[in-house]
Amino acid sequence: MITPLQDRVFIRPDEPDAFTKGGLIIPEAYRPKSCKGTVLGVGAGLRLKDGSRWPSLGLKVGDRVLFESRHPFPQTVLDGQAVIIAREDMVLAEIVEE
Repeated sequence: MITPLQDRVFIRPDEPDAFTKGGLIIPEAYRPKSCKGTVLGVGAGLRLKDGSRWPSLGLKVGDRVLFESRHPFPQTVLDGQAVIIAREDMVLAEIVEE
């Protein structure tokens, strides 16, 4: 098991749509990058100079989030899944489905 450090968040991005609304196939090179994903891990929070921790935004494993898609995040593979490693402040919103 790998745990992110400080204010880092592991996010599994959603797969981009392979088809247009009209049913045409979008070539992989032209598919838009996903800006939605699922949180797979959350760090303990940013450590301040006095040794205390800056409180986390309250994200937890399993949350659906919207993140900045134009930023070149570091990527890795965990358990066969592509995962991006983002700072918590790069998460723009939590997706709450009702």
